[in-house]
Amino acid sequence: LYVVENADTRSADADWNGLIVDDVALTNLDDEVIGLVLSTAACTTREDGTMDTVTVKLSSEPTASVNIPVTSARIDETTVALGVISIKAADWNVPQPIVLTGQPDDIQDGDQTFTVDIGLTTSADPNYRNQRVVGGLTCTNQDIDVA
Repeated sequence: LYVVENADTRSADADWNGLIVDDVALTNLDDEVIGLVLSTAACTTREDGTMDTVTVKLSSEPTASVNIPVTSARIDETTVALGVISIKAADWNVPQPIVLTGQPDDIQDGDQTFTVDIGLTTSADPNYRNQRVVGGLTCTNQDIDVA
């Protein structure tokens, strides 16, 4: 809540000079939502090394950099290029890539589906500490092995 304080009018026109203008009380509603936004909730890689890229960005501007740990639940199927995505405050709305690469296993095991963990964030901004992607990320590594 804040008040805009107005002064009496000043004008060379006597009809407008010295009019009393009331102060105005205002409320600024905060519509910022704290959180992480993924470009998609699923990714697909292949055992031949085919990659997929998912992006992550922040839903509002932080006051400090935000670090997001990213790990594959099945590194024998898909690896993550960077273990931590670091988003600077100025780049909060710029999508940051999470690059995933399929891994060969030489086993005819069919397509393997698993999660890629987008862990709890760390930041000097208290609003962006311990944030997590809602819903997570599911990845499928397509099998290319034949009997």
